[in-house]
Amino acid sequence: MALNLGLLLWMIFSASFALGNDHFINTLDLNSQTASLSSYPVHRVGDILDVSWVIAAGIVDFVLKQLNSPVKEIDRTPNSAALTAGAYTWKITTDGSDGGAKFDLTFSNVFNFMAFKVNSTTITAQSAYFNISNSTVNQYARGTATLTSTSTTRLPISSMSLSSSSAQSDLSSLSTIPASSLSGSSTLVTTTTGTLLSKTSTSPTSSSTRKDFSVGAKVGLGIGLCIAVVAVITGFLIWFLAHKWKRNASRPSYDLQCTETSSKGKNVHTNWSFLSKLPEPAAQKVY
Repeated sequence: MALNLGLLLWMIFSASFALGNDHFINTLDLNSQTASLSSYPVHRVGDILDVSWVIAAGIVDFVLKQLNSPVKEIDRTPNSAALTAGAYTWKITTDGSDGGAKFDLTFSNVFNFMAFKVNSTTITAQSAYFNISNSTVNQYARGTATLTSTSTTRLPISSMSLSSSSAQSDLSSLSTIPASSLSGSSTLVTTTTGTLLSKTSTSPTSSSTRKDFSVGAKVGLGIGLCIAVVAVITGFLIWFLAHKWKRNASRPSYDLQCTETSSKGKNVHTNWSFLSKLPEPAAQKVY
């Protein structure tokens, strides 16, 4: 019996020596953990994590370290400064809602605790690494696929409780028109009780198209009439000028130039040859 008790004390002493004087008990100390990622404990957001340690200094500051984060970055959990009890309880959160640090699990979801002596930058003890997962990130820091399905329930127009008689008449008229014949769109927003909240619609495009077409036709017709009037006036002017030129060309030309001496001594050329072309008067009879 005494031999067994001595063996047990030796084993406890050996374990304490292997771990060092300052070490974590729960979670395990870093020196007791294997390097395999599959051996890391997995905790989910919202779990309660009880941590305990044995540190000779007594008073320590508690730090939560995210793997691969900058060395000088210190992330704290709530009420983790100047701890004396050798134990700490943390409800796992990563969004900072508890007053602690915020963590992005897609960057890394591997963490461990570090204990520092108060007013010291030397690490006294480190816990083993553990994983934190949530609804979107699993223990391997991979996104989890979330399948969601949506369904749309189409209520008949007759089952809706309309807010006004005018809206009811509009809906009754729409219900008689096939959907394929509507060029606009109409959206009805209803509550779960079927009460009409709003109705938005866009005006049909067919009437605006016909209106645009009629305006374009009027403009084109006006331009065509203007061109026709200009063409008629131009043709009339050409015909009139040609007729006048032809009539002037058919008249005989008279050379009226002959040479005479004016009272001022200048020679004036006047031709009276046109007189020879005039008909001679009939010979007068002498009685």
